[in-house]
Amino acid sequence: MSLTSIDGILASSANLGMLPMFYQSGKSGVTAATATSGYISGNRHGRTITMPSMGAGVTALLTKFHVSNNQGVYTLLAIEYNLGTLTVSGSSWAVGVTMPTKVVAGVSVQTNSTEPMLVITTSFTATTPTVTITYTNQDGTGSRTATMTLPTNVAATSAFSIAPHLQSGDTGMLSVENVEISAGTAGVASIRGLLPLATSQCPRISSATNPPPLGIPTPQYRVASGELLAFYNFFTINSIVIFAQMTFVGDQ
Repeated sequence: MSLTSIDGILASSANLGMLPMFYQSGKSGVTAATATSGYISGNRHGRTITMPSMGAGVTALLTKFHVSNNQGVYTLLAIEYNLGTLTVSGSSWAVGVTMPTKVVAGVSVQTNSTEPMLVITTSFTATTPTVTITYTNQDGTGSRTATMTLPTNVAATSAFSIAPHLQSGDTGMLSVENVEISAGTAGVASIRGLLPLATSQCPRISSATNPPPLGIPTPQYRVASGELLAFYNFFTINSIVIFAQMTFVGDQ
């Protein structure tokens, strides 16, 4: 069904349903990023949303997004995929999923994450560890390498952008084959592949800029039943509270 016009969205809402959501999350502070670990400080909210079913064969398109936070910083909502998990003790890697195929503008495409994140799920005990990531890039070329050096004893929920450290010429990550860490005795991290759905920039705490999801210059990804939605904040290491209102419309 065409969801490129108001009439199309209204018709789809009447035929396939509309799903409004409200989200609230608060979290403690995180560890600041450095030039060797993504440049921009970020954090991932532990409260995620598993997309409920809107009916057999029906996917969900985000048509409304409004979010505010108490730090006046950037918020990202994305479909999130766990590309694998690193356990610091023993430098053990468990392979996760490969980025999925999605229908975008009526065409089936192999997605890749242009903003893969290294997320600390359990606080590290490690002194400036070097993390070496072996991955497949956006073109399906394997054995590519990204190397990052993290700060000492990184706090849980800290999120570090891998994108600046991808091998020269690469723009995205399709899958991750292996991750090794040079030092440390405790902690767990995962690599998350993101497909952005919407963003919000709060230049001041009381003022948020929320571009309409259908108007931002990114692919309009449909969310399938059971897929994970995650919230990230950037440009702050402080504790933060966010509130979000969203509306999804069924698509088939």
